[in-house]
Amino acid sequence: MYLSMRQACQRLRLSRWTVTRLIQDGSLQAIKSSEAPNGHYRISEESLQRYISLQTVPAQGAR
Repeated sequence: MYLSMRQACQRLRLSRWTVTRLIQDGSLQAIKSSEAPNGHYRISEESLQRYISLQTVPAQGAR
């Protein structure tokens, strides 16, 4: 399943600009739905979960 930019922003609780920068610097994988400069990004559920897991820090003292 692919998420729209809006859905990804809501899940990550980040602005559209921040998510766009994450995509551009390779931190978050996405596909562009069109070759046109104004094409829309689509982010896979798997890619979003991978990004979240890399950003999550375990609680101190957790085992």
